[in-house]
Amino acid sequence: MSRLGAARTAVQIALVTAILTPMALLILGAMSSEPNLLRGDLGQPSLEQLLGNLSSAAWGSDQTGTQLVPALVNTAIVAAIMVVVQVGSSVLAAFGFAFFEFRFKRPSYYLLIFSYLIPPVVTMVPLFFAATNLGLKETALGIVLPYFLFSPYALVMLRGRFEAIPRQLLQQGILDGLGPWKTLGLLVLPVCRPFIALISLVTFISAWNSFLWPRLISGTGFPVITVALASLQGQYSSHWNLILAGTLLALMPALAIFAIAHRQLIPSFSQEVLE
Repeated sequence: MSRLGAARTAVQIALVTAILTPMALLILGAMSSEPNLLRGDLGQPSLEQLLGNLSSAAWGSDQTGTQLVPALVNTAIVAAIMVVVQVGSSVLAAFGFAFFEFRFKRPSYYLLIFSYLIPPVVTMVPLFFAATNLGLKETALGIVLPYFLFSPYALVMLRGRFEAIPRQLLQQGILDGLGPWKTLGLLVLPVCRPFIALISLVTFISAWNSFLWPRLISGTGFPVITVALASLQGQYSSHWNLILAGTLLALMPALAIFAIAHRQLIPSFSQEVLE
């Protein structure tokens, strides 16, 4: 093996180790009792302790009244709304910028891209007061409303992919009498389905992991999973075994969605590259 090959293998091993080590510690911690964790002892994991910790984190216990199952349901609702509305509006916006000409098209596009550079924390306080005045505090709508329209990131990615579609295909659709909506539904979306699925996956993971805005606007009235996990850590006591078990519980739906999407995306992208 050459030096370059050995160096590449060493880097790959280091990256895999850096990724898997926190996951291994998370699982070991979720399989341990709180006294063992406080002593830093991860050498006595047990399946029975894992099931007990998962049950206590999911449905609450004498130590804490926080229940993660309702928070998981709330998070799934928020993430589903974000995916459907944000990806749908991003597709429509990208379709317009890719295939239509209108006044101020270029300035409008760059203005939307510039909005992506504004840190979300800058607009969070005005959005909080606006949502509160509209009566949206502690509601699912209050979480998704400020961010459920198109994403500048998705707009850029989708516009680039739409513009890569062969013009001959679009011209053939026009000759066949397809209007804009049928062109989008019958030509553009089927061709770009893997790419749209990838954008949907990124949007879902981003919504699932969101913390700061849901913590600010929903609090404990409509808790999402990240806020519920944070509530397990108190000022004077922290139930680390439940926190680790809850984190493992919160990872399961996201990992399942990623695994399903991964099995669908890789063959689709491979076929698209070959074509």
